[in-house]
Amino acid sequence: MSNNQEPMTSLIKSGYARILLELFREYNEDPHQAIRDSGLPPDLFELDQEFLPQEPVKRLLYLLGNQLGMHNFGDLIRTAIKQKALPRLLGEFADCGTVREALEHSRSVFAFDSTNIRVGLETVHSRTWYWCRRDYDATQPFVWSEVWAVVYAIELIRALTKSDWTPKQLKVQHNEIELYKAIIGTSTQYFVSNERIEWLIEDEILNQQPIISSKDTTPKAR
Repeated sequence: MSNNQEPMTSLIKSGYARILLELFREYNEDPHQAIRDSGLPPDLFELDQEFLPQEPVKRLLYLLGNQLGMHNFGDLIRTAIKQKALPRLLGEFADCGTVREALEHSRSVFAFDSTNIRVGLETVHSRTWYWCRRDYDATQPFVWSEVWAVVYAIELIRALTKSDWTPKQLKVQHNEIELYKAIIGTSTQYFVSNERIEWLIEDEILNQQPIISSKDTTPKAR
């Protein structure tokens, strides 16, 4: 096999970028400038469930974070995830008997929204971690996009359990934690410079039956 093959471009559904920009507009900001600066396609709002390269979406998160500030950025991504993104996915977990089963099933669910997604559950010394492996780079856009990934999993578990769950311990790939503390909180113990993101999840959470009603879900098209 040739060793000079170009690496596969990681892709993500265009709907995520549109959700972020629609909410960004509510802060009286210009979404079209953000589209240009991030390198997203000019006709983004006309695309129908198309996949986009993840790199401009990462740059978009970075631009929004720097323009809005940490507090408003945290509010924006939580709203995007809770009100827009998760309702389109929660129905996929309706047949899962426990949160553990739902998180194991998330590997298949996320595969329809993002390519090269690598998530799973791992139990070590009687403690269970939900993990997500992402290709690391030492750029500023990476840390803002990693915060998105961290908050996404937290809000997924909160939606499944109808609780305000927050991980007691969190492992991240980046080597600074100020942004995480500002958006996720200071009650969590953070471990930096890991090879993947890992959320510590208690057995009482994992053993709960997911609480999903029809009002929690919306049609999948986006």
